[in-house]
Amino acid sequence: MIITHSNLENILAKPLIDKFKERKINVKLLSFPQGEINKSKKTKDFLENQMLKMNFTKDTLIIALGGGIVIDMAGFVAATYMRGVLYIIIPTTLLAMVDASLGGKTAVNCRYGKNLIGAIYHPKAVFIDFEVLKSLNEDEMKNGYTEMLKHALILEKKSFTDLLVNREITPKQIIDSLKIKKRVIEKDENETSFRKILNFGHTISHAIEASLDYKISHGKALVFGILIESYLSYKMKLLSKAEFEKIFEFLKLKKLLNNAPKISKDKIIDFIKRDKKNVFGKNRFTLLKNIGKSIINVEIIENHIVKSIVFILGGNIC
Repeated sequence: MIITHSNLENILAKPLIDKFKERKINVKLLSFPQGEINKSKKTKDFLENQMLKMNFTKDTLIIALGGGIVIDMAGFVAATYMRGVLYIIIPTTLLAMVDASLGGKTAVNCRYGKNLIGAIYHPKAVFIDFEVLKSLNEDEMKNGYTEMLKHALILEKKSFTDLLVNREITPKQIIDSLKIKKRVIEKDENETSFRKILNFGHTISHAIEASLDYKISHGKALVFGILIESYLSYKMKLLSKAEFEKIFEFLKLKKLLNNAPKISKDKIIDFIKRDKKNVFGKNRFTLLKNIGKSIINVEIIENHIVKSIVFILGGNIC
Protein backbone atom coordinates (compact mmCIF):
# COMPACT_ATOMS: atom_id res chain seq x y z
CA MET A 1 0.00 0.00 0.00
CA ILE A 2 1.43 3.36 -1.07
CA ILE A 3 0.17 6.37 0.89
CA THR A 4 0.92 9.78 -0.59
CA HIS A 5 -0.38 13.29 -1.26
CA SER A 6 -2.83 13.85 -4.11
CA ASN A 7 -0.35 16.11 -5.90
CA LEU A 8 2.32 13.37 -5.95
CA GLU A 9 0.12 10.67 -7.52
CA ASN A 10 1.10 11.23 -11.15
CA ILE A 11 4.61 12.59 -10.55
CA LEU A 12 6.02 9.91 -8.22
CA ALA A 13 3.45 7.35 -7.09
CA LYS A 14 2.26 5.99 -10.44
CA PRO A 15 5.77 5.45 -11.87
CA LEU A 16 6.60 3.53 -8.67
CA ILE A 17 3.42 1.46 -9.03
CA ASP A 18 4.40 0.59 -12.62
CA LYS A 19 7.76 -0.72 -11.36
CA PHE A 20 6.01 -2.93 -8.81
CA LYS A 21 3.58 -4.25 -11.41
CA GLU A 22 6.46 -5.16 -13.73
CA ARG A 23 7.61 -7.45 -10.93
CA LYS A 24 4.08 -8.76 -10.40
CA ILE A 25 3.84 -7.24 -6.91
CA ASN A 26 0.31 -6.39 -5.78
CA VAL A 27 0.17 -2.70 -4.87
CA LYS A 28 -2.59 -0.15 -4.27
CA LEU A 29 -2.53 3.61 -3.85
CA LEU A 30 -4.22 5.87 -1.32
CA SER A 31 -3.84 9.63 -1.30
CA PHE A 32 -5.16 12.63 0.59
CA PRO A 33 -4.93 16.42 0.07
CA GLN A 34 -1.85 18.35 1.10
CA GLY A 35 -1.70 20.56 4.20
CA GLU A 36 -1.43 20.28 7.99
CA ILE A 37 -5.20 20.68 8.23
CA ASN A 38 -5.48 17.19 6.71
CA LYS A 39 -3.11 15.58 9.22
CA SER A 40 -6.16 14.62 11.25
CA LYS A 41 -8.07 11.78 12.85
CA LYS A 42 -10.57 12.08 9.99
CA THR A 43 -7.87 11.41 7.38
CA LYS A 44 -6.49 8.52 9.41
CA ASP A 45 -9.96 6.98 9.62
CA PHE A 46 -10.34 7.35 5.86
CA LEU A 47 -7.03 5.61 5.14
CA GLU A 48 -7.70 2.74 7.54
CA ASN A 49 -11.25 2.21 6.31
CA GLN A 50 -10.10 2.09 2.70
CA MET A 51 -7.43 -0.47 3.58
CA LEU A 52 -9.99 -2.59 5.41
CA LYS A 53 -12.39 -2.40 2.44
CA MET A 54 -9.58 -3.61 0.16
CA ASN A 55 -8.88 -6.51 2.55
CA PHE A 56 -5.31 -5.56 3.44
CA THR A 57 -4.09 -7.94 6.13
CA LYS A 58 -1.40 -8.18 8.81
CA ASP A 59 1.31 -8.90 6.21
CA THR A 60 0.78 -5.51 4.55
CA LEU A 61 3.74 -3.23 3.82
CA ILE A 62 2.91 0.48 3.82
CA ILE A 63 5.08 2.84 1.78
CA ALA A 64 5.01 6.46 2.95
CA LEU A 65 5.81 8.49 -0.16
CA GLY A 66 5.91 12.21 0.51
CA GLY A 67 6.82 14.91 2.99
CA GLY A 68 6.45 15.05 6.75
CA ILE A 69 2.66 15.06 6.77
CA VAL A 70 2.45 11.89 4.67
CA ILE A 71 5.13 10.23 6.81
CA ASP A 72 3.36 11.12 10.06
CA MET A 73 0.01 9.89 8.74
CA ALA A 74 1.25 6.70 7.09
CA GLY A 75 3.43 5.86 10.09
CA PHE A 76 0.55 6.29 12.52
CA VAL A 77 -1.68 4.11 10.34
CA ALA A 78 1.10 1.48 10.24
CA ALA A 79 1.42 1.63 14.04
CA THR A 80 -2.26 0.89 14.65
CA TYR A 81 -3.53 -1.04 11.63
CA MET A 82 -4.13 -4.59 12.87
CA ARG A 83 -1.93 -3.66 15.85
CA GLY A 84 1.03 -2.83 13.67
CA VAL A 85 2.25 -3.54 10.14
CA LEU A 86 5.61 -2.89 8.48
CA TYR A 87 6.25 0.40 6.73
CA ILE A 88 9.04 2.11 4.84
CA ILE A 89 9.63 5.78 4.10
CA ILE A 90 10.55 7.51 0.85
CA PRO A 91 10.86 11.22 1.79
CA THR A 92 10.29 13.74 -0.99
CA THR A 93 11.19 17.00 0.77
CA LEU A 94 14.34 18.19 2.51
CA LEU A 95 12.40 18.67 5.76
CA ALA A 96 11.14 15.09 5.61
CA MET A 97 14.63 13.77 4.93
CA VAL A 98 16.26 15.44 7.94
CA ASP A 99 13.30 15.24 10.35
CA ALA A 100 10.26 13.00 9.88
CA SER A 101 12.11 10.12 8.23
CA LEU A 102 14.18 9.37 11.34
CA GLY A 103 13.01 8.79 14.89
CA GLY A 104 9.69 6.97 14.55
CA LYS A 105 7.46 9.83 15.68
CA THR A 106 4.01 9.56 14.11
CA ALA A 107 0.99 11.69 14.93
CA VAL A 108 -2.10 13.60 13.94
CA ASN A 109 -3.18 17.09 14.93
CA CYS A 110 -6.37 17.93 16.79
CA ARG A 111 -8.25 21.04 17.84
CA TYR A 112 -6.11 21.28 21.00
CA GLY A 113 -2.73 21.35 19.26
CA LYS A 114 -0.18 19.78 16.95
CA ASN A 115 0.98 16.14 17.17
CA LEU A 116 -0.90 15.49 20.42
CA ILE A 117 -2.21 12.06 19.33
CA GLY A 118 0.33 9.58 18.00
CA ALA A 119 2.88 6.87 18.63
CA ILE A 120 6.59 6.15 18.29
CA TYR A 121 6.79 3.49 15.58
CA HIS A 122 9.94 3.02 13.50
CA PRO A 123 10.02 2.26 9.77
CA LYS A 124 11.71 -0.86 8.48
CA ALA A 125 13.78 1.25 6.07
CA VAL A 126 14.22 4.77 4.70
CA PHE A 127 15.17 5.41 1.07
CA ILE A 128 16.54 8.88 0.29
CA ASP A 129 17.04 10.09 -3.27
CA PHE A 130 18.71 13.51 -3.39
CA GLU A 131 17.53 13.95 -6.98
CA VAL A 132 13.99 14.75 -5.80
CA LEU A 133 15.33 17.92 -4.15
CA LYS A 134 15.82 19.43 -7.61
CA SER A 135 12.05 19.67 -7.96
CA LEU A 136 11.57 21.68 -4.74
CA ASN A 137 11.01 25.43 -4.65
CA GLU A 138 13.03 27.81 -2.47
CA ASP A 139 10.48 27.84 0.37
CA GLU A 140 10.49 24.04 0.60
CA MET A 141 14.29 24.00 0.75
CA LYS A 142 14.29 26.67 3.46
CA ASN A 143 11.83 24.59 5.51
CA GLY A 144 14.31 21.72 5.64
CA TYR A 145 17.32 23.98 6.05
CA THR A 146 15.79 25.46 9.22
CA GLU A 147 15.54 21.98 10.73
CA MET A 148 19.19 21.35 9.81
CA LEU A 149 20.06 24.59 11.60
CA LYS A 150 18.21 23.38 14.70
CA HIS A 151 20.22 20.15 14.74
CA ALA A 152 23.45 22.14 14.58
CA LEU A 153 22.39 24.56 17.33
CA ILE A 154 21.51 21.85 19.85
CA LEU A 155 24.51 19.58 19.45
CA GLU A 156 27.11 20.39 16.81
CA LYS A 157 28.79 23.80 16.59
CA LYS A 158 30.97 22.59 13.71
CA SER A 159 27.84 21.94 11.64
CA PHE A 160 26.59 25.44 12.45
CA THR A 161 29.84 26.90 11.09
CA ASP A 162 29.60 24.68 8.02
CA LEU A 163 26.07 25.91 7.30
CA LEU A 164 27.20 29.48 7.86
CA VAL A 165 30.10 29.47 5.40
CA ASN A 166 28.55 27.35 2.63
CA ARG A 167 26.05 28.88 0.24
CA GLU A 168 24.62 25.66 -1.19
CA ILE A 169 22.99 22.76 0.63
CA THR A 170 25.04 19.65 -0.06
CA PRO A 171 24.27 15.93 0.37
CA LYS A 172 27.08 15.81 2.94
CA GLN A 173 25.36 18.50 5.05
CA ILE A 174 22.10 16.57 4.88
CA ILE A 175 23.83 13.35 5.96
CA ASP A 176 25.65 15.20 8.76
CA SER A 177 22.32 16.57 9.99
CA LEU A 178 20.81 13.08 9.96
CA LYS A 179 23.82 11.78 11.91
CA ILE A 180 23.19 14.38 14.63
CA LYS A 181 19.59 13.25 15.00
CA LYS A 182 20.63 9.59 14.85
CA ARG A 183 23.09 10.11 17.73
CA VAL A 184 20.31 11.60 19.85
CA ILE A 185 17.75 8.86 19.11
CA GLU A 186 20.22 6.04 19.74
CA LYS A 187 20.79 7.41 23.25
CA ASP A 188 17.10 7.91 24.07
CA GLU A 189 14.67 6.26 21.66
CA ASN A 190 11.50 6.98 23.64
CA GLU A 191 12.25 10.59 24.62
CA THR A 192 12.53 10.06 28.36
CA SER A 193 15.41 12.55 28.67
CA PHE A 194 18.19 13.30 26.17
CA ARG A 195 16.00 13.15 23.04
CA LYS A 196 14.12 16.18 24.33
CA ILE A 197 16.92 18.36 22.96
CA LEU A 198 15.32 17.85 19.54
CA ASN A 199 12.36 19.88 20.79
CA PHE A 200 14.34 23.12 20.71
CA GLY A 201 12.33 25.76 18.83
CA HIS A 202 9.31 23.49 18.56
CA THR A 203 7.31 24.52 21.62
CA ILE A 204 6.86 28.00 20.18
CA SER A 205 6.68 26.93 16.53
CA HIS A 206 3.97 24.33 17.14
CA ALA A 207 1.95 26.91 19.09
CA ILE A 208 2.32 29.42 16.24
CA GLU A 209 1.22 26.84 13.67
CA ALA A 210 -1.84 25.84 15.69
CA SER A 211 -2.73 29.48 16.45
CA LEU A 212 -2.78 30.25 12.73
CA ASP A 213 -4.81 27.11 11.85
CA TYR A 214 -1.72 25.68 10.10
CA LYS A 215 -1.73 28.42 7.45
CA ILE A 216 2.00 28.90 8.03
CA SER A 217 4.54 26.25 7.05
CA HIS A 218 6.39 24.33 9.74
CA GLY A 219 9.71 25.72 8.53
CA LYS A 220 8.61 29.36 8.70
CA ALA A 221 7.09 28.83 12.14
CA LEU A 222 10.28 27.08 13.28
CA VAL A 223 12.37 30.13 12.33
CA PHE A 224 10.36 32.18 14.83
CA GLY A 225 10.48 29.29 17.31
CA ILE A 226 14.27 29.15 17.12
CA LEU A 227 14.60 32.92 17.46
CA ILE A 228 12.17 33.27 20.38
CA GLU A 229 13.59 30.28 22.26
CA SER A 230 17.14 31.54 21.64
CA TYR A 231 16.08 34.88 23.09
CA LEU A 232 14.53 33.04 26.06
CA SER A 233 17.88 31.24 26.48
CA TYR A 234 19.63 34.61 26.58
CA LYS A 235 17.12 36.16 29.03
CA MET A 236 17.45 33.11 31.30
CA LYS A 237 21.23 33.79 31.36
CA LEU A 238 22.02 30.49 29.64
CA LEU A 239 23.09 31.83 26.23
CA SER A 240 25.39 34.81 25.83
CA LYS A 241 24.17 37.95 24.08
CA ALA A 242 26.93 37.49 21.47
CA GLU A 243 25.75 33.99 20.59
CA PHE A 244 22.09 35.07 20.46
CA GLU A 245 23.07 37.83 18.06
CA LYS A 246 25.07 35.33 16.00
CA ILE A 247 21.95 33.16 15.59
CA PHE A 248 19.87 36.22 14.70
CA GLU A 249 22.43 37.33 12.09
CA PHE A 250 22.55 33.79 10.64
CA LEU A 251 18.78 33.82 10.09
CA LYS A 252 19.01 37.21 8.39
CA LEU A 253 22.04 36.25 6.27
CA LYS A 254 20.36 33.08 5.00
CA LYS A 255 17.13 35.01 4.33
CA LEU A 256 15.13 32.72 6.61
CA LEU A 257 13.41 35.53 8.51
CA ASN A 258 10.07 36.56 7.05
CA ASN A 259 7.61 39.17 8.21
CA ALA A 260 5.76 37.73 11.18
CA PRO A 261 2.04 37.17 10.61
CA LYS A 262 -0.58 38.86 12.80
CA ILE A 263 -1.04 36.50 15.70
CA SER A 264 -2.70 36.42 19.12
CA LYS A 265 -0.30 36.01 22.04
CA ASP A 266 -3.19 34.60 24.10
CA LYS A 267 -3.71 31.85 21.52
CA ILE A 268 0.01 31.05 21.49
CA ILE A 269 0.07 30.79 25.29
CA ASP A 270 -3.05 28.58 25.31
CA PHE A 271 -1.39 26.11 22.93
CA ILE A 272 1.89 26.23 24.87
CA LYS A 273 -0.04 25.26 28.03
CA ARG A 274 -1.25 22.12 26.22
CA ASP A 275 2.20 21.20 24.92
CA LYS A 276 3.00 17.54 25.47
CA LYS A 277 6.41 18.39 26.93
CA ASN A 278 4.90 20.13 29.96
CA VAL A 279 5.05 18.37 33.34
CA PHE A 280 2.52 18.91 36.15
CA GLY A 281 1.18 22.01 34.42
CA LYS A 282 4.64 23.63 34.24
CA ASN A 283 6.02 24.99 30.96
CA ARG A 284 9.15 22.98 30.10
CA PHE A 285 11.50 24.12 27.32
CA THR A 286 14.68 22.92 25.68
CA LEU A 287 17.02 25.92 25.55
CA LEU A 288 20.56 26.71 24.43
CA LYS A 289 23.60 27.10 26.68
CA ASN A 290 25.89 27.73 23.72
CA ILE A 291 25.72 27.20 19.99
CA GLY A 292 26.09 23.43 19.84
CA LYS A 293 25.06 22.78 23.45
CA SER A 294 21.51 22.58 24.84
CA ILE A 295 19.70 21.92 28.10
CA ILE A 296 16.35 20.18 28.60
CA ASN A 297 13.44 20.62 31.03
CA VAL A 298 13.94 24.32 31.70
CA GLU A 299 10.90 25.59 33.59
CA ILE A 300 9.84 29.07 32.46
CA ILE A 301 7.06 31.18 33.90
CA GLU A 302 4.39 32.47 31.57
CA ASN A 303 5.36 36.13 31.94
CA HIS A 304 8.87 35.48 30.57
CA ILE A 305 7.44 33.55 27.62
CA VAL A 306 5.03 36.37 26.77
CA LYS A 307 7.76 39.03 26.98
CA SER A 308 10.01 37.04 24.64
CA ILE A 309 7.21 36.48 22.11
CA VAL A 310 6.31 40.18 22.14
CA PHE A 311 9.97 41.23 21.85
CA ILE A 312 10.60 39.09 18.76
CA LEU A 313 7.24 39.38 16.99
CA GLY A 314 6.73 43.02 17.95
CA GLY A 315 3.79 44.81 16.37
CA ASN A 316 2.42 41.62 14.85
CA ILE A 317 1.22 40.44 18.25
CA CYS A 318 -2.37 41.22 19.14
